[in-house]
Amino acid sequence: MVAALVVDDLGCHIPLHDIDVTFENRFVPGSGGHANITTEAPITGHYQAIEAYGGDIPETQERSISFPQGAPQSYTVAPVVEGKTNQLGWFAANYIAGIFGGEERLKLTANIDHVSDKDPAAKTSKEDTLTIKVAGLVEMEKNGIHHKFNFAGSCSTMPVESIPLEAEARWLTPNNKTRALVLANMWFNVYEEKLSYNDASLRYGGVIDSKTIEQGCHQTHRKGTHIDINRNANNLDGGCTIINGSQVCRMDYLLIFASAVGLIQGESSGIHLQGN
Repeated sequence: MVAALVVDDLGCHIPLHDIDVTFENRFVPGSGGHANITTEAPITGHYQAIEAYGGDIPETQERSISFPQGAPQSYTVAPVVEGKTNQLGWFAANYIAGIFGGEERLKLTANIDHVSDKDPAAKTSKEDTLTIKVAGLVEMEKNGIHHKFNFAGSCSTMPVESIPLEAEARWLTPNNKTRALVLANMWFNVYEEKLSYNDASLRYGGVIDSKTIEQGCHQTHRKGTHIDINRNANNLDGGCTIINGSQVCRMDYLLIFASAVGLIQGESSGIHLQGN
């Protein structure tokens, strides 16, 4: 819930009722790993009115923008909710965050032009920052003792130098980070090679997007519960031997190791691992 108390601007701080109030959200460009978004960014959240705070149920508005350079062409952005303060001067609404993790600027505008003698057309605006995120995600090193990240998959996050930390999908739940590190250690002990990962989740979770990838890219990678293995870098289709008449390759050993640490095969490709 977001809420605001509107008081007079004459020094008495008396709560004001029936004042027109607007809440508006704007995504902070580049935050949450969305490095390709350099101007007004996508927001998929929405407001729900709380009738007890603000009298009449406020109207919810939605706006649309377009993206350049082949990016997804339409998103619902900048949710807006409007209403009036109640008898105690409060206005509030529930904000339901969308699928984009990152920072949003929350702007409150109160039309108090009939209260102030300083400026007949005065409107008071205040801003604050909301962080939309999956709680508790932890970072894996990009180049660890027994693992590394290549971000070489077809759904890469396309990190850029301007914000190298947030633009890389290297965040997991604590349990999954432990599993991924143990898996890499097991792999290194057998093959004396670092296990190469592709993408996990962004710093704040949520949808992974890029300049050319659809919004749904890595739909399962939004909560730190999934991580991809680099098939080519790890030569998963090689290193085959015949055991009891059956061919066993590096892929088979990887899946055995993964199962031992609590990671299951998430997709038929065998390179997408899921935990909790």
